[in-house]
Amino acid sequence: MSPEDLLPTAHDLARRIAAGPPVAIRLAKRSLYANADLDLQGALHMETMAQNICFETEDATEGIRAFVEKRAPAFRGR
Repeated sequence: MSPEDLLPTAHDLARRIAAGPPVAIRLAKRSLYANADLDLQGALHMETMAQNICFETEDATEGIRAFVEKRAPAFRGR
């Protein structure tokens, strides 16, 4: 990648992350920060907890429905 492409690529990634499910993004960020101080067992426990929470959200249902219907999801942070 050329230096000129770095900023547009970073902005594109930021837009894609921001368009994602807010609960999952928030928990992923918390996991990344927490994992710096955890051993493997603790990190796996944190990840399992985050996945279980995410799976029970309305956004998870919306994501699956949008995939099946071949449309962009409309995440609401619930």
